[in-house]
Amino acid sequence: MSVLPFYLIPLSEETHRGLLRLNSRAIINLFASHLGLRTGHAFLITVTFALVGFAIAGRACKRTAIFALLWIFVPLLFATHFFGGLVLSQPRYLIFLIPVFLPFVAAGAIAISEGIASLPALKRTALAGRVVSKATLALAYVILAGLVAPALFALYNHNPKPLPVDLRSAYAYLLGHAKPNDVIIGAGEAGRWSSSWFSFTDGYFFRSQVATSRLETIPVRAEPRPPRPGAFPFRTVDAATGKLFVMIVVGRNKESKLQQAAGDTFISSCWDEVCVMESTSNLDMELRLDDFLTRFAFVDPKDFNALVKMHHTANN
Repeated sequence: MSVLPFYLIPLSEETHRGLLRLNSRAIINLFASHLGLRTGHAFLITVTFALVGFAIAGRACKRTAIFALLWIFVPLLFATHFFGGLVLSQPRYLIFLIPVFLPFVAAGAIAISEGIASLPALKRTALAGRVVSKATLALAYVILAGLVAPALFALYNHNPKPLPVDLRSAYAYLLGHAKPNDVIIGAGEAGRWSSSWFSFTDGYFFRSQVATSRLETIPVRAEPRPPRPGAFPFRTVDAATGKLFVMIVVGRNKESKLQQAAGDTFISSCWDEVCVMESTSNLDMELRLDDFLTRFAFVDPKDFNALVKMHHTANN
């Protein structure tokens, strides 16, 4: 239960997701890409089966067809008004489609196989009857499985989180130790992590329902340069009166090097591919910042060294 607040995200704080635009492109993306059907023969055949099944349901039981339409489109229509871009971001948010979509696919496959079995040419064969009916039904499912299985296998074998970074533990540490007058700096190993991602992770882990006070991670980046908007806020950092915290994302092979570089000047706490360094120095913040950028320059030499040179220029 201690992690429950991390999962309770109010819609008002998910504005970066955007609205779902329910057009033909979005529908194809929903059913073809996120349900693992892609846009080739697998998608066409499966949707054909589903449409035939829906037509049969519409004739035999209109209430069932209406219920299916409401089941599928009411959540999607809701998503068009309340930050439903989230629906298109992860396949797991489309699981609600499966209980309705698959029965129609099955009904359509059965109807089409029965229609093939009733063809006059097949009725005149020696295997006419139950054998032909079972064979055509099996053929429909074999074709469907042969087309869909590779796409589903590729979808569910894709790891959407290739970096097993334990950001939850790192942010939990910061929530338990950092105060509003402290400075939190975020950095990542060059080629492995982008400092611009901290704005998104902050929006999740530092949202108002979790953080009791205003906290923010300042990304280490040399571009844009001061005094342009978005540049590293040297003056804000230098004027801070609290502690200096640093969150660094690195590979496992660099964690020991981080701890070694921290020495006695930083208290280091590491989890899977992420460490939080807490400065123990009593020096002015501008000196602590210089010390950090110099001490840990191996993480991202280009940006760290550039920031050291910019720190005491007139434009920052």
